[in-house]
Amino acid sequence: MGVAVNLLTADGFGLGCNILQRQDDMDLHWHDNIELTVVTGGTGQHCTDQGSWPIERGDAFVIPPGMEHGYTQTQDLALVNIGYQPDRLALSLAQLQRLPGFQVFVNLEPRLRHRQGFAAKVRLPDAQVDRVSGVVAHMAQELAARALGFAPVCTGYLIEILVICCRGYSVASGPAAASLLVLARLLEWIDGHLPEPMDVASLARRARCSRATLQRRFADCFDCSPMAYVTELRLQRARACLEGGGVSIAEVGRRCGFTDAAYFSRRFAARFGCAPRDWS
Repeated sequence: MGVAVNLLTADGFGLGCNILQRQDDMDLHWHDNIELTVVTGGTGQHCTDQGSWPIERGDAFVIPPGMEHGYTQTQDLALVNIGYQPDRLALSLAQLQRLPGFQVFVNLEPRLRHRQGFAAKVRLPDAQVDRVSGVVAHMAQELAARALGFAPVCTGYLIEILVICCRGYSVASGPAAASLLVLARLLEWIDGHLPEPMDVASLARRARCSRATLQRRFADCFDCSPMAYVTELRLQRARACLEGGGVSIAEVGRRCGFTDAAYFSRRFAARFGCAPRDWS
């Protein structure tokens, strides 16, 4: 197991960055935070405990919390790293999640990297690499000075960089990126249609793949079946609705896709340890 490396400071602000004009070979390590990396120069191999892939200027990728990674065969490799924890930032991802590339860049590609061989990565053009480098330089200055208002300014910089990377999928080519974009659009559709009936066959048709392929993609990405993913999303939505109050338990169940109130109550109790009426 590699060592833990964290870009965040101890003051509770959930964002940090690092500008490396020379990234030497580095053993496997991991982070408590999400790490967003953009290669600004040189070449090397990006390694995880499941494989290694060549990287060069323009490559942008995310390292989820807990994923071990490192670098080998570096030749003048230069990087910018941004570490962040959304729950420690005043960061609403609602708008970002509507970008087709967001789910792919932040959630799906990192989970499927070992299967797809990094084929679905984002490759930013030179102008966008230079833009990201400039934004990160401003972020680093704000983080170092910590003047009044630095937090929203730095959060805005992070959003700008995420948008640049997510837009990269709008021009991405190749079957790997295309298949992940289809899956991302399916996840967005599921989120917006939770009250409607769903089954694996209908979801597979919407994703334009076989049932077996859809089952495999969900197992790889989320360690569960498509319908287990839907049920968990419905239960999380129901819990949020109950916290808002003012709606009957049966109505909450219907709004979240549970047509049988008794079944809804059983699933809720199994998941959260209490009946919906006792949740507060």
